Amino acid sequence: MRSISLVLCLALFCAAAGCARHGAPPEAAVAAPQLFPCEVRVVGLPSSLSVAPPVLGTAPSGFLRVEVGLENRSALKVTVLHAVEWFDAEGFALPTVMARQNRVVIPGQQAHRIAAVAPSAKAHRAVVTISRSK
Repeated sequence: MRSISLVLCLALFCAAAGCARHGAPPEAAVAAPQLFPCEVRVVGLPSSLSVAPPVLGTAPSGFLRVEVGLENRSALKVTVLHAVEWFDAEGFALPTVMARQNRVVIPGQQAHRIAAVAPSAKAHRAVVTISRSK
């Protein structure tokens, strides 16, 4: 009797584990909820420069924070321009010094991180634009 109940418990456990594993597509199970909307616009970058997905979070001040990683896989340096714009819930731009084009030189085989903190608690959305410098 004891072995039958043990086998039944084991069968129920395996069935529950199988349902949990197959119940949702893998993408849905792994995807984390997005903290806030963030768009990364890439314009005319060389193929040797890779752009990582944005890392979203909050700064110690409680304001929104975004980081985007760049990696230069070439032996040659690459000069890029980047800007980070913040918008409120109504879609109006929030003034910040990071909204202007900032130039950065990424040496060959090196990485660089673009990091920005929202200028106020009104920030709702971020747009990061990265383009090749002329």
